[in-house]
Amino acid sequence: MFTGSAAVTAMFFTIRDRITRVETAVEFMIDATGKLAAKKLHSPDNHLGIDGLLDKYIESHQMTLDEWMELRALCLQTKDNPNATKSEKVYAEFLAEVCDHKLSPKSLTAYKAALKI
Repeated sequence: MFTGSAAVTAMFFTIRDRITRVETAVEFMIDATGKLAAKKLHSPDNHLGIDGLLDKYIESHQMTLDEWMELRALCLQTKDNPNATKSEKVYAEFLAEVCDHKLSPKSLTAYKAALKI
């Protein structure tokens, strides 16, 4: 009886560890591609009015919830801006999705835990 229970417990922990590794890899991929999109969207003349938040995102990745929401809103505005280039719209839309991910309930729970809120 205990042998079967121990095997199930060991299998559970193995599966949990694998899922954690996959989640970590996906999180890394989202962050890396998000930073790449932010670098591509950044412009020398700040014609989209988004470069201040892009700088903060690229340099430290430590942003407040309000900054994540503002970046998302600016990305959505850029996506719908008729004066933005096609590539700017694509990068902006991708960054808006990154912001959605950062503002998801799971990410917010981790964020609040890190801040001990």
